Amino acid sequence: MAIQFCTTCYPLSGIACGDELVLDTGLTALTTYYVWVKDRFDRIYVQEVIAEVDGSLTVDLTAFPDGLFNKYAGSFLFTVSTSDEEDTEEEFTIGSVDYTCFIVTFSDEVTVL
Repeated sequence: MAIQFCTTCYPLSGIACGDELVLDTGLTALTTYYVWVKDRFDRIYVQEVIAEVDGSLTVDLTAFPDGLFNKYAGSFLFTVSTSDEEDTEEEFTIGSVDYTCFIVTFSDEVTVL
């Protein structure tokens, strides 16, 4: 377990109006999870996703309202849950840091952090 001093979300960028977004979570392979997405107006969307063999989650962005993920939409909060009724904010580790969320922005070009 990594030392956690503050609760922060992992920053991630995606292609505006793209088809998918991969969340590298390292969670349990071939397990059903629910990705919760909150926009800047506090609207919440939930999508069922099965973890890939490497534990990553591929979010189908085409399943959300048209144009939602555009470069003018601001940041989105993505969390991963084991429930479609309650956001359990599952913990994942990137590097040596534990996170419970991603802050995702969309632009015409992806920035690699």
